[in-house]
Amino acid sequence: MQVLRFARRAIRFGEKATRKGAVTATVQANYTRSLPFGKLAANVTYSYDAGWFAEPDNRLKQAPYRVLNLSVSMGLPDDSLELKFYGKNMLNAACASDGTGGPSPQGCSTLVEGFD
Repeated sequence: MQVLRFARRAIRFGEKATRKGAVTATVQANYTRSLPFGKLAANVTYSYDAGWFAEPDNRLKQAPYRVLNLSVSMGLPDDSLELKFYGKNMLNAACASDGTGGPSPQGCSTLVEGFD
């Protein structure tokens, strides 16, 4: 087996790339309706990630997860004011942060337990 060495770590050929899932998909549906007193809008967003490895040695793995986000809003006809209700991560998915210090993907709960 061929091995490459980078910064004191060995990467064997055939191992998965870090932080890249084999399959990721997002489906989004929007609905907008004009009413005499304003505008009604709704959004549903569903995301799937097949999981990824956090390290080049493939020891830490993010398990597959699904995230469902919902929102409903009512606004004035001239768009000067809007009231919005939303729910993020309605399926309560646990996923790990990508390590950059930024927010978790798609608003899922950042928990170490998300790793296998």
